[in-house]
Amino acid sequence: MRFKGLDTRGSSVENWNGSWTGYYTHKFIDPDPNIIDASMPQFVPWPFFRYTEAVMNYIEASIELGDFAPAVLWLNRIRFRAGMPAITGSSKEVLTEIYRHERRIEMAYEEQRYHDTRRWMIAPATLGRKATYIKVSGTFKAGKTKSGQYRYDTSIYDYTYTPTVETAQENRKWEDKIYFRPFSRDEINRNSELKQNPGY
Repeated sequence: MRFKGLDTRGSSVENWNGSWTGYYTHKFIDPDPNIIDASMPQFVPWPFFRYTEAVMNYIEASIELGDFAPAVLWLNRIRFRAGMPAITGSSKEVLTEIYRHERRIEMAYEEQRYHDTRRWMIAPATLGRKATYIKVSGTFKAGKTKSGQYRYDTSIYDYTYTPTVETAQENRKWEDKIYFRPFSRDEINRNSELKQNPGY
């Protein structure tokens, strides 16, 4: 018999509200434990431009200019804030890879990735890849049974974690024309010299 977790599409409470991948975010969510449903207001201001984004932009510019010392210094300041160990790097290639990974994590869910992948021209390998998640399955340990609502509990269940590709809800693919946006028909009609971007 299978039991579905409360935060899944098979939840016994709110299955319609579950994530297809099982991933959720806690970033910029009001931590007040008294908020119990969507009808209760949250009071967390949304940052349109964080100081950390300005620092990240400075790091990227430093790497592009070949000025690696301030890039490493500021990357480590961001990492130390989160209790992460220092990084080292002395080449543009190595620092670029480290920086892009750090930016992806630091700016997650802040509407940056869409623009970053286009600026770096890496969208086929990032936005173009299939949606992937980790399927978590638990089986009872010897002599254990379920009591009450299912909850993650390693004293009762042995868990397996299987990378799974999701194509039923969205089957992603990348086309290079998406690096550019199309001009609207109205703009083209206004200016006969304006040529539509390739692929549109």
